[in-house]
This record gives sequence, structure tokens and C-alpha cells, in this order.
Amino acid sequence: MIGGDSIAIGHFNCIGYAFSGYVGKLFAKKNEEEGEKEAKELPEFFKLFKDFVFSVALFMIVLFYVVTIACLVTGHFGDTLANNKPFTSYFGNDMWWIWPFLAGLQFAAGMSVLVYGVRQFIAEITAAFVGISEKLIPDARPAVDCPAIFPFAPNAVIIGFIGSFLGGLVAMALMVAFHSPTIMIPAAGICFFSGGTCGVCGYAYGGWRGALLGSFLVGIFLTAGPLILYPAFAQLGIAEASFPNVDYNIVGSIIYGIGSLFGLA
Repeated sequence: MIGGDSIAIGHFNCIGYAFSGYVGKLFAKKNEEEGEKEAKELPEFFKLFKDFVFSVALFMIVLFYVVTIACLVTGHFGDTLANNKPFTSYFGNDMWWIWPFLAGLQFAAGMSVLVYGVRQFIAEITAAFVGISEKLIPDARPAVDCPAIFPFAPNAVIIGFIGSFLGGLVAMALMVAFHSPTIMIPAAGICFFSGGTCGVCGYAYGGWRGALLGSFLVGIFLTAGPLILYPAFAQLGIAEASFPNVDYNIVGSIIYGIGSLFGLA
């Protein structure tokens, strides 16, 4: 995935990342065949989308316009959001039809800063870790946060975000359909970072198909998985709260189950 073993991922969704990679392997052969074909036939215009900043900016501008126009058409422009402010408060001094364009560019700028900063961080921490791996812990590798692998397949991050969020929406719809007493709403931040990393892992083996399907399946668990530990949080006195990442819920449910057998939970 990164062309070496200089770093590892130390995050709360590693089971999901591994699963997404295995899903990507299902498309490995087809991806290799199509990769050779696309390299010969891809029009010059579509090569623009290989640029990470351009792809992110275009996608986010379209997304912001879709949300803004949807609010305008449905009459929710003045609705109060979770921060007790109306949707129009985000516009500031900008016209409503200009704000989505500027917001998309700002998001792309922030992502480019993150990606380039991570590249510098990886170079620095890898060099600094040499002394530890040589003298204290032989063959040790630093485990870094999930955004550290974004630069290796930045466009796959967006695919993973989309797939993960769609998976979360499907999980939420199933909860509603089956009359679940608790409805989990997909968290956009988790879908971006955890889902985006799943996209990178799936993309490494199966191209865009692996990125999309792997992140979609993990996205379902990111939203539905917290239902497993929801009773445990209630016993701790933490009402209406959960942790959406995969490792929390799988490892936590195992510990909770063992504790329940011995009357400790």
C-alpha cells in the first residue's frame, strides 16, 4: 500500500481497514487488467482528476451546492441546527449561491495542508525512529494515525468517504425499517477519516471498486456496530452516547460478554 514497511497504523478501526483490504483483493485481477487498459485509453481531460486538490475541490463544491439547494427548495434555510444557529449563519457576508463554492475550496485547501503536513511528519518521524529501532527495540516501527496514509492514495480517500457515508445511511434506514428503539446517525467525521482510510486500503488491492465496496461495508458497521455496546454505556451512566469505530465495538463487546458471564458487567 505504501511501498514499504516504514510505518504502521495505530487507530481504533484497524479491523475495518484490514477487512476493506481483503474486500479489495476480490477485485485485484480485474483492477490490474483495467489499469493497463485505462493507462492507454484515458482521455487527457480525465487526467485532471488524478490531481488530489482538484478532485477534492470539485467533489466538495458539488456536495455543498447539493446540500444548500436542497435546504433552499425544502424551505429549511432558517432552521436551527445542533449548534443553535440557523443554516444561513454559515454564509457570513457571502451570497448563498457563492458560499458553497468558497466552502468547497476551503475544504480542499485544508485537506491539502493536512496531506502535505502528513508527508513531512512521516519523513521526520521515520528518521527519528531509526535510533529506537536500532538500539532499543530491534525492527520497531512507528504506528501513526490514519490520515498518515492519505497521501498514498488521496483520491481513494474521497471514494472511501462516499462509500462509508452511504453505508451509514443504509444502516440507519435498516434501523428505522426494523423499528429499532435506538437509531444511530452516521457521523460525517468518522466516515471521512475511518471511511477514507478504508478506501485507501481497498484501493491498494482492488482499485476504485475495492475502495467503494470495502468502505461501504465498513460504513454499515460504523453506524450499526455501536448498538452492540449501547447497553454497556447506559450502565456506565453515559446516556445517548456511543463510539462508532469498529475496534471499540468488537473488542468492547467481547470484554462486555466475558464480564457478563462472570457477573462483572
